[in-house]
Amino acid sequence: MALDRLLQIIETVYRLPSATARLASRVSSLEVELASIKISERIAGLLASPPPANSSVDTVIRHVDNVLYRCPVTSVLQLLPDLEGRLAERKLVGKAKRLIQRNRGMSEEQAYLWLRYRSRVTRKRLRDIANELIASEPSLDPVPAESNLGRSGD
Repeated sequence: MALDRLLQIIETVYRLPSATARLASRVSSLEVELASIKISERIAGLLASPPPANSSVDTVIRHVDNVLYRCPVTSVLQLLPDLEGRLAERKLVGKAKRLIQRNRGMSEEQAYLWLRYRSRVTRKRLRDIANELIASEPSLDPVPAESNLGRSGD
């Protein structure tokens, strides 16, 4: 009985490095995907502004530096759920921004500011506002101005 329990413990300990390696790999891929989304959204926002200012390149460089070199990974096991949540939220907010841009004719930055404003005045999380907006648009086709997008007290 004691030997069986000891064998289970030893097997569990031997599996830890491979499980940790898988988690570390997942964290790395999530960090790269999150950084890619942040950088591409910022660049798209800058390029959409007519005409791009000479300082746009400097702005992109600073943004890339901030995104890529913000903080080192401190704990793989603690960061994984957080990164997955942040990535899902970022994708959701990006989708909502694109919907607002298409339906309201706003720039990327204006769409983000509108979402943030709605989040503050309704005291809801940004992801909840984005989720509600997307849910109100079953098809992502442009909608008339008198649709639900404009009725939530903006």
